[in-house]
Amino acid sequence: MGTDAAESRDAGIPFERRDTSMEGQTLLLGLGWLGHALFWTRALRGAGRDAAAPGEYVREIALRAGMMTLALVALVLPPGRLFRYGRAVAYAGIAIFFFGQALAVWARLQLADSWGIGIWPRAAGAGPGKSARFNGGLYHLVRHPIYVGTTLAICAQALIVQNVPSLLLLAGAFGTVSWKIKEEDRRLAGKT
Repeated sequence: MGTDAAESRDAGIPFERRDTSMEGQTLLLGLGWLGHALFWTRALRGAGRDAAAPGEYVREIALRAGMMTLALVALVLPPGRLFRYGRAVAYAGIAIFFFGQALAVWARLQLADSWGIGIWPRAAGAGPGKSARFNGGLYHLVRHPIYVGTTLAICAQALIVQNVPSLLLLAGAFGTVSWKIKEEDRRLAGKT
């Protein structure tokens, strides 16, 4: 009894080795997005609609649902081949993905009751119209660590998967985050 390749050649059937290199990476990314969805769903439910300005709750839910849909569709569809990379880059991409997710979660936990839904920053325990800049913990080092972490994770997925949905997710993340940062900073400055 020979190897699969030898048996296939002997039978006159061209041997095609199945590319399984992406399966482990896709599984890890999928588990990361599952954790993301569970954490942020719990955060949204815990904060409730009162943590959002009128009209922002539904928009924020729609934005997150769209993001998750693109992320998961990117994992289900075949990977692209914009450029080839070795295992070291793949492992670095996975590490960056999980670092980004962890950074976003850590930043959210540091905000505690100051976290609001949407683009209305708020003081701890205050309603969505009462803004205050939080400067503790990670926010002392990075102005928007939740956005930085989530965008890092999306960049890592785009590096690894390289297909159209992951690139659309990346473009959407940069566009959305840029807009949200501008609006949050404008509201914090009192220019509503």
